[in-house]
Amino acid sequence: MTDSILLDVKYYYFFAILPYFTLPPNGILISAPNGEFPPGTRCPRSARRGQRRHARRRRPPWRARGECGLILQTPRRAAPPARAAEHRRRHAIRRPADAVPRLRGEPLMLHALRHHWPEYLAEAGGLAAMMLVLALAVTAAEVPLIPALGALPPLARRGLEALAGAATVTAMVYSPWGRQSGAHFNPALTVAFTLMRRMRAWDAVFYMLAQIAGGLAGLLLGRVLLGSVLRRPPVLWLTIVPGSAGDLVAFLAEFSGAFVLMSVLLLVGGVKRIAALTGLAAGVLMFAFLAVEAPVSGFSLNPARSLATALPSGIWTAWWVYLLASPLGMAAAALVNREAHLPSLRCAKLLHDGGVRCIHCGYVPPVPGMAAQPGATPCRTADAAGSSSPAAL
Repeated sequence: MTDSILLDVKYYYFFAILPYFTLPPNGILISAPNGEFPPGTRCPRSARRGQRRHARRRRPPWRARGECGLILQTPRRAAPPARAAEHRRRHAIRRPADAVPRLRGEPLMLHALRHHWPEYLAEAGGLAAMMLVLALAVTAAEVPLIPALGALPPLARRGLEALAGAATVTAMVYSPWGRQSGAHFNPALTVAFTLMRRMRAWDAVFYMLAQIAGGLAGLLLGRVLLGSVLRRPPVLWLTIVPGSAGDLVAFLAEFSGAFVLMSVLLLVGGVKRIAALTGLAAGVLMFAFLAVEAPVSGFSLNPARSLATALPSGIWTAWWVYLLASPLGMAAAALVNREAHLPSLRCAKLLHDGGVRCIHCGYVPPVPGMAAQPGATPCRTADAAGSSSPAAL
């Protein structure tokens, strides 16, 4: 009796381990006697289901093309290190242009502050210089410090102020600061270029903050140099108010002036043969506006300039005119230029220099002794040498 029980146990374990040694290549288990399977084994149907799942996993991964044209693997599977590095390299060339590539995961605001601060300082310094020169010119013309200037009629004195302002604007456009940042020096111009997608939002925000700070700093520096003369009438911190025609006429005058200025800048800068005259065109228009429009609206065309004079003086008369008219006028000019398919600046710089980087279009000047990057020309319009001659944008 005991021997028969032991024999049955031996046969039972023999048939229990037999399927593991007789498993064919197709993965289907051999059935045990009487159609029963020992514990711990799988039936043929479940084995086939496992094979089907394994076959689905063995299928070739889904492939798609990225923006740079590189074949990508399935999103669930990381690309090999070599292919990932190649993808990042090629993708960095075709990503939205920037002279300083941004690291993956780096916040846009921190990247802009860390790498674009020279352009922000150039904007602040340019408007500070313009406000200082304007303060000196207006004080010399309005206050009888020089008897010869005091004897001139009002129109002649206003012409001298306009000439000083226009010369300063032209000089700042062609200055190293202007070539570095693009010579905006005006939040309205920055807003228009942002709406045209010529510059990024964070750069526009820091440009405008720098312009406001620079305008106020230039006026305060004039206060240090001129003393109390700058804060007393008739100079009174260079404050501007609408003329006797009213606020609506002043708004229309500011709007029209901004529209004409932006239209001319886009047209002149968009033609390669005359693109180098963009700064001169801006200076001529500023002279005309200062001489003609000043009695009507006071002539600002620059919200940063208006804010810089209103803060120390405390005079906010019809300030909404100077806050809204010039940005709306320049935005309207940009819209008309786009819809009419007219020549236009391809970048947020009024003048492009082949030796200065551009944070707006991504141009990087070639390093001496090294080959230039493919397509590394200022907005695709600079000469082959990439020299100091300004090119159309």
